[in-house]
Amino acid sequence: DYYGVGDSPTWSADEKRDFVARNDVWAFIDSPGRREGWKHRAMLLEALLDPLSPRHDAARAVSMIEEGNDSRDWTRAARLLLEGQQLPADPVRAEGLLIRAAEYDDAARLLLLPILAPRLDGSDPVAAQAALKAMQAWASKAEAGGAATRVLLWPRLVQKLSAPAPDVQIAAARDLTQYAILGAEADRTPLLRWLD
Repeated sequence: DYYGVGDSPTWSADEKRDFVARNDVWAFIDSPGRREGWKHRAMLLEALLDPLSPRHDAARAVSMIEEGNDSRDWTRAARLLLEGQQLPADPVRAEGLLIRAAEYDDAARLLLLPILAPRLDGSDPVAAQAALKAMQAWASKAEAGGAATRVLLWPRLVQKLSAPAPDVQIAAARDLTQYAILGAEADRTPLLRWLD
């Protein structure tokens, strides 16, 4: 068993590469009936993503990851697409994977923030609203990505407390109250004044 349950071999990275280089082993690991098993899939992805592996094929690995349902894998594939080293950079595809992963994976949130933040103040209102909606979906998460998002959104929500439309004010006050409860380190005076 590759992941250490049972009689797993203790092997080096070179030994693993030699192992998957064997055609009979690769045919076994890469057979359609075995690709869905998490252990074989993990071994398959490791070989495909290892630049020194004779089975290296990052494009195939990213395609496999896109079809899968593991948020950490989506984040890993997005990093590859952002870096553009093992395969051509594709920021649009990377962003799509990060959006999928952000609900579950804080690393994805941290990668998305510098991508989405500039859109909040951009000239395209549709892009700004989409970025805001994406960020609000994870702003209440306890991890670092959620905290960084609250810091980023706080001043923008404070501005909405003086919006002409009461429903916009109420929505902003609701979000600010939730962020304050979660421990947002920000000036709460405008929120308290609005609540008064």
